[in-house]
Amino acid sequence: MDSYEIVLSDLRSAEHLVPATVAVSVSQQLQAQGRKWSSLYRYAVTMEISEARARPAKDLDNYAKPIIDAVTQSHLLWKDDNQIDELIIRRTRDGNCAESSVRVVLRRIEGQHGGVPTHFRARCAEASHGVANGYSGVGYYLAATLVSEVPYDLEDDEWLEEISRLTSMLDGGEDNNVWIWFQEHLPKFMKLVPNDRKEQFLSGVWKAYEKERIG
Repeated sequence: MDSYEIVLSDLRSAEHLVPATVAVSVSQQLQAQGRKWSSLYRYAVTMEISEARARPAKDLDNYAKPIIDAVTQSHLLWKDDNQIDELIIRRTRDGNCAESSVRVVLRRIEGQHGGVPTHFRARCAEASHGVANGYSGVGYYLAATLVSEVPYDLEDDEWLEEISRLTSMLDGGEDNNVWIWFQEHLPKFMKLVPNDRKEQFLSGVWKAYEKERIG
């Protein structure tokens, strides 16, 4: 997924915006949407505050700060809030409602790769026509060339850190998390790999791992 949504409702007083309280709800909602770890990518955040008669805060930043801090503390999206490149906060007031609420959309900013290399597209096209090794060959090739596929918005050392996270998952035999890692970090590449070829693709990744071709 490239975007996530958090909804905080039944907000009546400042106690409901205490960071520790907000953190529990934020973590639960991010986990329910499949988040398992933080990343180094850039994010855009939009907050829509619906303020009722009972207001937990007066200033916009008193709404925003505990929520942003809770996302940071969850270790499920970004590592530090300096990864936020865009923050939009909107507030509406409805005196007919008894309780305030906040809807937050957290969107990963697109552009990690400008496009998919022609040679990778060619391998996927061959795999779709049933050539030898199929998507196993695609998985092996992509895993073995990860170092050269640095996303535009990561520094080289940050990308090596993410690859190290991948090898740790392989160390632990975490197939599903490995699949999620590729989808998160290389979304434009993985759109060319059908979901029903997941096992084939992962078998290639494992082969590259066993031959110490990753990293």
